[in-house]
Amino acid sequence: MADHMSRQICYHGEMRWGVLLISAVLAASGCKTAGGVKGSGPLTVSPRVAAVFERYKETAKPLTFAISTDGRNFGAYYCTGTPCTSSHATPEAFSDCQGRSGGVPCKVFAIGREVV
Repeated sequence: MADHMSRQICYHGEMRWGVLLISAVLAASGCKTAGGVKGSGPLTVSPRVAAVFERYKETAKPLTFAISTDGRNFGAYYCTGTPCTSSHATPEAFSDCQGRSGGVPCKVFAIGREVV
């Protein structure tokens, strides 16, 4: 059986409150870091990225969500079916974000639904 993986998230409209929600989650999480791949410190994200993050969390099996350090771009990896493997989730989300960011560094923001 093939894995049903997706790196795309559709978004509709802007969620202005999502920026506040993500900022609150960051403050509550303490911005844990490890190995330079995960971010640290405050992050302000665009309404578009906040909306996409909310949609990512609603997927059946969210694996990894990365955000550019300027908060304007993202990369996401999640499963849309079973079976599901996650061995490439973090590198893929990170790579997708880097590809969209135009050279702005990206950091892993969430593993699964947990902000890291």
